[in-house]
Amino acid sequence: MRVLFCGKEEKLAGDALANRDAWVGIGGALDVIAEPDVAMLRAELAAADAVVDALFGTGLDRALTGFFATVVQEMDAARDRVVALDVPSGMDANTGMPLGAALHARDTVTFAHLKLGLATSMGAERAGRVTVVDIGVPESLYNRRRFQRAGCSSGADVASWLVPRGAGAHKGSAGRVLLIAGPPESSARRCSSPAARCAAAPASSPSRLSPTPRRPRSTARAGEMTARIDPARLEESLGTSSWEGANAVAIGPRLGHDAGGA
Repeated sequence: MRVLFCGKEEKLAGDALANRDAWVGIGGALDVIAEPDVAMLRAELAAADAVVDALFGTGLDRALTGFFATVVQEMDAARDRVVALDVPSGMDANTGMPLGAALHARDTVTFAHLKLGLATSMGAERAGRVTVVDIGVPESLYNRRRFQRAGCSSGADVASWLVPRGAGAHKGSAGRVLLIAGPPESSARRCSSPAARCAAAPASSPSRLSPTPRRPRSTARAGEMTARIDPARLEESLGTSSWEGANAVAIGPRLGHDAGGA
């Protein structure tokens, strides 16, 4: 194994310095990649069977430019062999957005808990397969300090929520879903379809809050009921009768950001 250090060794301090000294102390090889020459890095990346990205971690808070951006771009060319530590270098740990140049990894090993950025679409695309490794941080510390962290549901989690259906089960016995959505009617349909597949009894309000009256088209899907939201009679349109018996409520698709939607 070869360790490539990018930057100036004289700037090392704290844990980074202690670990450099420990590595060298047991006979480990340390090669320095100095600015602006990255020829050695390019050659080592081409010859490596696997590349461990330990360049930057969760503390990065500025865009990568210049020498470090070049290093990340060179590493990105070997992305199919890269395993990133904590988060891929150049990625914002909270949002998953690239900070200037950012690496794509085949795998990411993140420590203690799943970082928020790894759960976003941008972060997940850069992180590849993510593994969370326990390093002994107690759960009470997260709760006390209010750390931002993410959680993901697996197939096993979802399976634990499901219970066998009785022979006489019907859509009403699986619960009722209330959907409040705007036009076109297909926006509500996209929400109601998953509920129907779960055999729930959905009720959707597909018309957007608008001064122009519009009768909702009749739906062909069994079990769906529609009603119009009347902007002149909001309280009555969304009265208690709409909510009675609902086990779950979905609000927002195509409502817009105007005063009516708010």
